[in-house]
Amino acid sequence: MIRYLDALEISLKSKSGVVPEDAISDARSHLERACLDTEDTIQDDEELYAHLVDQFGEPEVVAAQYRDEASPITMPGKGYAPGWRIYCTKCGRSAPASEAGVIRIGARSYHKYVLGWCRQCGWFRWLRLQRDLDDTNITRKMGTDLTPEKYRASIHIPVWSIFVLATVFSLISTWVINHFWH
Repeated sequence: MIRYLDALEISLKSKSGVVPEDAISDARSHLERACLDTEDTIQDDEELYAHLVDQFGEPEVVAAQYRDEASPITMPGKGYAPGWRIYCTKCGRSAPASEAGVIRIGARSYHKYVLGWCRQCGWFRWLRLQRDLDDTNITRKMGTDLTPEKYRASIHIPVWSIFVLATVFSLISTWVINHFWH
Protein backbone atom coordinates (compact mmCIF):
# COMPACT_ATOMS: atom_id res chain seq x y z
CA MET A 1 0.00 0.00 0.00
CA ILE A 2 2.85 2.40 0.84
CA ARG A 3 4.39 1.80 -2.59
CA TYR A 4 1.13 2.81 -4.28
CA LEU A 5 0.78 5.92 -2.07
CA ASP A 6 4.38 6.94 -2.78
CA ALA A 7 3.85 6.67 -6.54
CA LEU A 8 0.57 8.57 -6.22
CA GLU A 9 2.22 11.35 -4.19
CA ILE A 10 4.95 11.91 -6.76
CA SER A 11 2.34 12.00 -9.53
CA LEU A 12 0.10 14.39 -7.60
CA LYS A 13 2.91 16.84 -6.91
CA SER A 14 3.53 17.21 -10.63
CA LYS A 15 -0.10 18.21 -11.28
CA SER A 16 -1.18 21.85 -11.08
CA GLY A 17 -4.00 22.85 -8.71
CA VAL A 18 -4.15 19.59 -6.76
CA VAL A 19 -4.05 19.38 -2.95
CA PRO A 20 -1.78 16.34 -2.46
CA GLU A 21 -2.55 15.93 1.26
CA ASP A 22 -6.30 15.63 0.62
CA ALA A 23 -5.85 13.23 -2.27
CA ILE A 24 -3.44 11.03 -0.32
CA SER A 25 -5.79 10.98 2.65
CA ASP A 26 -8.69 9.92 0.40
CA ALA A 27 -6.61 7.30 -1.36
CA ARG A 28 -5.26 5.96 1.93
CA SER A 29 -8.76 5.27 3.26
CA HIS A 30 -9.78 3.48 0.04
CA LEU A 31 -6.54 1.49 -0.07
CA GLU A 32 -6.86 0.44 3.58
CA ARG A 33 -10.32 -0.97 2.89
CA ALA A 34 -9.04 -2.79 -0.19
CA CYS A 35 -6.09 -4.19 1.77
CA LEU A 36 -8.38 -5.44 4.55
CA ASP A 37 -10.53 -7.25 1.98
CA THR A 38 -7.51 -9.01 0.47
CA GLU A 39 -5.53 -9.54 3.68
CA ASP A 40 -5.99 -13.31 3.65
CA THR A 41 -5.28 -13.91 -0.05
CA ILE A 42 -2.38 -11.57 -0.92
CA GLN A 43 0.89 -11.81 0.99
CA ASP A 44 3.49 -10.38 -1.43
CA ASP A 45 4.07 -6.62 -1.85
CA GLU A 46 4.34 -6.92 -5.65
CA GLU A 47 1.09 -8.85 -5.81
CA LEU A 48 -0.65 -6.27 -3.56
CA TYR A 49 0.58 -3.39 -5.72
CA ALA A 50 -0.68 -5.14 -8.86
CA HIS A 51 -4.04 -5.76 -7.18
CA LEU A 52 -4.37 -2.09 -6.18
CA VAL A 53 -3.48 -0.99 -9.70
CA ASP A 54 -6.14 -3.35 -11.09
CA GLN A 55 -8.74 -2.07 -8.64
CA PHE A 56 -8.01 1.68 -8.66
CA GLY A 57 -5.82 2.29 -11.72
CA GLU A 58 -2.24 3.43 -12.17
CA PRO A 59 -1.19 6.18 -9.72
CA GLU A 60 -0.52 8.53 -12.67
CA VAL A 61 -4.10 8.04 -13.93
CA VAL A 62 -5.55 8.65 -10.45
CA ALA A 63 -3.46 11.83 -10.12
CA ALA A 64 -4.70 12.99 -13.53
CA GLN A 65 -8.29 12.54 -12.33
CA TYR A 66 -7.58 14.76 -9.31
CA ARG A 67 -5.97 17.33 -11.62
CA ASP A 68 -9.04 17.31 -13.88
CA GLU A 69 -11.25 18.18 -10.91
CA ALA A 70 -8.96 21.00 -9.71
CA SER A 71 -8.50 24.44 -11.17
CA PRO A 72 -4.92 24.65 -12.41
CA ILE A 73 -2.32 27.18 -11.34
CA THR A 74 -0.59 28.43 -14.45
CA MET A 75 1.00 31.67 -15.46
CA PRO A 76 1.28 33.07 -19.00
CA GLY A 77 5.07 32.79 -18.94
CA LYS A 78 6.74 29.63 -17.80
CA GLY A 79 9.28 29.73 -15.01
CA TYR A 80 12.29 27.59 -14.30
CA ALA A 81 12.40 25.77 -10.98
CA PRO A 82 13.31 22.10 -11.43
CA GLY A 83 12.25 20.00 -8.45
CA TRP A 84 10.37 22.84 -6.70
CA ARG A 85 6.69 22.97 -5.79
CA ILE A 86 4.68 25.97 -4.55
CA TYR A 87 1.61 25.63 -2.37
CA CYS A 88 -0.72 27.62 -0.14
CA THR A 89 -0.12 27.14 3.57
CA LYS A 90 -3.86 27.49 4.28
CA CYS A 91 -5.67 25.35 1.69
CA GLY A 92 -2.76 23.24 0.42
CA ARG A 93 -3.40 23.85 -3.30
CA SER A 94 -0.13 23.26 -5.11
CA ALA A 95 1.63 23.24 -8.45
CA PRO A 96 5.10 22.67 -9.78
CA ALA A 97 6.79 26.03 -9.22
CA SER A 98 7.86 26.37 -12.86
CA GLU A 99 4.21 26.16 -13.99
CA ALA A 100 3.35 28.98 -11.57
CA GLY A 101 5.98 31.21 -13.18
CA VAL A 102 8.58 30.86 -10.42
CA ILE A 103 12.28 31.01 -11.26
CA ARG A 104 14.70 29.25 -8.88
CA ILE A 105 18.26 28.86 -10.14
CA GLY A 106 20.96 27.60 -7.82
CA ALA A 107 18.79 27.77 -4.70
CA ARG A 108 20.27 25.80 -1.82
CA SER A 109 17.45 25.95 0.72
CA TYR A 110 14.91 23.19 1.26
CA HIS A 111 11.94 25.56 1.51
CA LYS A 112 11.08 29.25 1.46
CA TYR A 113 7.98 31.31 2.25
CA VAL A 114 6.70 34.07 -0.04
CA LEU A 115 3.64 36.26 0.24
CA GLY A 116 1.31 35.68 -2.69
CA TRP A 117 -2.27 35.48 -3.88
CA CYS A 118 -4.03 32.14 -3.53
CA ARG A 119 -6.78 31.83 -6.11
CA GLN A 120 -8.46 29.05 -4.12
CA CYS A 121 -8.61 31.03 -0.85
CA GLY A 122 -9.18 34.34 -2.64
CA TRP A 123 -6.73 36.15 -0.35
CA PHE A 124 -3.06 36.93 0.16
CA ARG A 125 -1.44 33.99 1.90
CA TRP A 126 1.96 32.68 2.77
CA LEU A 127 2.93 30.38 -0.06
CA ARG A 128 5.61 27.81 0.57
CA LEU A 129 8.20 26.94 -2.03
CA GLN A 130 9.56 23.50 -1.29
CA ARG A 131 12.03 21.30 -3.09
CA ASP A 132 10.05 18.05 -2.91
CA LEU A 133 8.69 17.17 -6.35
CA ASP A 134 10.59 13.89 -6.35
CA ASP A 135 10.25 13.09 -2.62
CA THR A 136 7.53 11.18 -0.78
CA ASN A 137 7.53 13.28 2.35
CA ILE A 138 3.75 13.73 2.70
CA THR A 139 2.94 10.01 2.76
CA ARG A 140 5.58 9.37 5.42
CA LYS A 141 4.71 12.33 7.66
CA MET A 142 0.93 11.92 7.51
CA GLY A 143 1.07 8.33 8.64
CA THR A 144 -2.30 6.72 9.21
CA ASP A 145 -3.97 9.11 11.64
CA LEU A 146 -2.96 12.65 10.63
CA THR A 147 -5.59 14.63 8.72
CA PRO A 148 -4.54 16.95 5.88
CA GLU A 149 -5.38 20.02 7.99
CA LYS A 150 -3.30 18.80 10.93
CA TYR A 151 -0.46 17.90 8.59
CA ARG A 152 -0.42 21.40 7.05
CA ALA A 153 -0.56 23.00 10.50
CA SER A 154 2.35 20.86 11.72
CA ILE A 155 4.77 21.80 8.93
CA HIS A 156 4.20 25.56 8.77
CA ILE A 157 5.92 27.83 11.23
CA PRO A 158 3.64 30.64 12.39
CA VAL A 159 5.65 33.45 10.81
CA TRP A 160 3.64 36.27 12.36
CA SER A 161 4.06 34.81 15.83
CA ILE A 162 7.81 34.68 15.39
CA PHE A 163 7.83 38.27 14.10
CA VAL A 164 5.80 39.48 17.11
CA LEU A 165 8.04 37.60 19.56
CA ALA A 166 11.18 39.00 17.94
CA THR A 167 9.75 42.53 18.08
CA VAL A 168 8.76 42.18 21.74
CA PHE A 169 12.19 40.77 22.59
CA SER A 170 13.85 43.67 20.75
CA LEU A 171 11.73 46.25 22.58
CA ILE A 172 12.37 44.67 25.97
CA SER A 173 16.11 44.38 25.38
CA THR A 174 16.26 48.01 24.20
CA TRP A 175 14.37 49.14 27.31
CA VAL A 176 16.65 47.10 29.59
CA ILE A 177 19.80 48.48 27.95
CA ASN A 178 18.54 52.06 28.08
CA HIS A 179 17.24 51.71 31.66
CA PHE A 180 20.24 50.00 33.25
CA TRP A 181 23.18 51.21 31.15
CA HIS A 182 22.52 54.96 31.06
